Amino acid sequence: MAAGATFSGTTMTFKQGGGATVIDHTAKWNIAISIENAKYATNSTAGWKETEVGAKEFTVTVTILLHAGGQQPLQMGTSYAFEAHIDDGGSDYYSGTAKVVSYGDLEVDPMTGDPLQQEVTMEGHGALTANGTVVNV
Repeated sequence: MAAGATFSGTTMTFKQGGGATVIDHTAKWNIAISIENAKYATNSTAGWKETEVGAKEFTVTVTILLHAGGQQPLQMGTSYAFEAHIDDGGSDYYSGTAKVVSYGDLEVDPMTGDPLQQEVTMEGHGALTANGTVVNV
């Protein structure tokens, strides 16, 4: 997999089943885009490798700040439509659908034991769309 672009911000909105679950307590998010490249060599390339560009994919990593009982709002194995805003909720954002594939370490308050934050990794499902004036992908 070839390295690609990485975009980041702080505000994300997630939707499941038509209803909006606004998670306004995101500390940060990152979207990493990559392309699956295939290398080959044939008689016509005189033994030199050439690269054929393949399918695009993206991974979303978001840190969720846990409040009000510390429940993780994103469920493992569930797909969510999302908007990842560059400009704090305005018209410049990336949108797409991604499925939760892993949770990072759960950070807790050492004094109270209350959950504070947790990183969530999601794999893209379909296209990532640029909206507004963000860099087109």
